[in-house]
Amino acid sequence: MKSEPTSAACIVAAPDLDIEPEMVQLAAGSSLRILRRCLDAADLLAVASVEPGTPVVLSAGLPRLTSEVVATLQQSGRTIIGLAHDPADHERLRVLGVTFALVARTPEVVLKQLVTALLSPAVSERKDWETGAWSEPDQVVTPPDRLLTKLKSPVDGRMLALWGPSGAPGRTTTALAVARLVAAAGKSVCVIDADTSGPALTIMCGVVEDASGVVVACRYAENGTLHTESLLSVVRTVVTGIGIIGGVSHPDRWEELHPHSLRHVLQLCRKTFDYTCVDIGAGVNANSAHQEIFGQQRFSAAAVALEESDAVLAVGIASPLGLSRLLQALSSLSAVAGKEVAIAIRPQDADLGKEALATLRAYGCHQELIAMPRISTHDVVSEKGLRRQRGLFKRRDDDLSALEAWALRCHYGEGRTTMSVPT
Repeated sequence: MKSEPTSAACIVAAPDLDIEPEMVQLAAGSSLRILRRCLDAADLLAVASVEPGTPVVLSAGLPRLTSEVVATLQQSGRTIIGLAHDPADHERLRVLGVTFALVARTPEVVLKQLVTALLSPAVSERKDWETGAWSEPDQVVTPPDRLLTKLKSPVDGRMLALWGPSGAPGRTTTALAVARLVAAAGKSVCVIDADTSGPALTIMCGVVEDASGVVVACRYAENGTLHTESLLSVVRTVVTGIGIIGGVSHPDRWEELHPHSLRHVLQLCRKTFDYTCVDIGAGVNANSAHQEIFGQQRFSAAAVALEESDAVLAVGIASPLGLSRLLQALSSLSAVAGKEVAIAIRPQDADLGKEALATLRAYGCHQELIAMPRISTHDVVSEKGLRRQRGLFKRRDDDLSALEAWALRCHYGEGRTTMSVPT
């Protein structure tokens, strides 16, 4: 019969708590071994890299502690226990991703609780909180009234990822077209530029930003200060019902979109807006299974967007080169996305659209195929196109009806987002 462990070891990172020095002294004569004491998050990550699997005890006031640090520590299933001095500390730990915390009352009490928690085999599965004398209800942030709609919609909004192969197939233009069509139905829409290779959303919309909107939002998420108000502060309104969040200022800054933080941003966008369109680049591969403790995959932003989205719209150009690139990359997209994908084809010539659809069917594409009209960037983002709400989008001609029907079907979650096409 296997005996139960009688001692436990951990890494302590709580330099801001007054009880920390005395707790460390008391641990010397107890069944708890404190392997290292860390002064900030960087020190903690360094120690964690050489002590794999060792539980971590940290405080909310640990310098440089972010949600990305917590997510990195949790990658290998490591147990993390928070120490909170007051309700504000509890809330910060919760936002940062720490799911189990103790009230930092006295050194003796905390030490006893730590030993009990670390020796419990189910501690890593516990999702409750040791709240002590605090019983305040969780604060619920209510979105502003202007974001609500009169039409029936799901509790949380829908999210669409727009992808396309290399060669500028028109992802951003299509994303704005979808946003325009959905907004015309009375929905609030947010378009996010998560393309870390060639961000172009703010430039196309003529919006000047002092700082990248998506980077600022991710920093809010890392610091535990991302909420509805802070998210809306980085959204730039381009027309009634449509807001945009600009991408990274340069492709070299792709590392600033940390996966855990971006996921938090996308999840809050889903709760805040009726419909969210995420513009991602051509690269989608992100093998997190081989990710090191300090590592981050090049196209992790696209991978997160694909995981969080309800549907994926692949955008291609109706040309021999455009279709070739689309077909070559489509299998990789389907493998990473894990969901069915619809295909929108943008013709370079009025007669090429239907020929391109026939070509895709001949090659065995089973995805839903959507033929788009010849919409240029000027049609979408110019004064005549986007800001004055007239032209193609106001007429809603037959060429746009298929795209509009697909986008609204994705929003309401009615029926399939793709259909089999006979070959």
